[in-house]
Amino acid sequence: GSLRAPWPLTRNVIQHNMNLDELNSFSQRFLQVLRSRLPELAAAARLDTSEAVAPGTLLIELDPPSKNAEVGLWISTHDEEVTVGFDYNHMHFDPWIGDSESLSFDQACEFIARILADQALSVIWWMDDVLAGGTWVNPGDDFRPK
Repeated sequence: GSLRAPWPLTRNVIQHNMNLDELNSFSQRFLQVLRSRLPELAAAARLDTSEAVAPGTLLIELDPPSKNAEVGLWISTHDEEVTVGFDYNHMHFDPWIGDSESLSFDQACEFIARILADQALSVIWWMDDVLAGGTWVNPGDDFRPK
């Protein structure tokens, strides 16, 4: 399905027609699934040209919907896994645990859709201005860091 309201694209990302040949094969396969599941989000895909990632890595960045978050939603295919992050929290989806690549792509897309629909919420906590931890919760969950 499509998103109910796409988040704004990160302002400092220059949008251009990306040559898909620049993406590695893992990134191309994930982008194909993302286009079928979340086409508005797939339109924000770009090649990550930072030196810290593998060549051909896909990157999507969206501004946070609230001033309470410092970092918005981001999706990366670095190191042949899909990593989905929001604020200082992130989750990995990969076939290394025995699941198929197809299943890991589906799980990543489902998780992304839950974040965009405010059904998966990132909770982080700090101690003395140092990040102490983070987790994902469902709306209405009673969560307190231990």
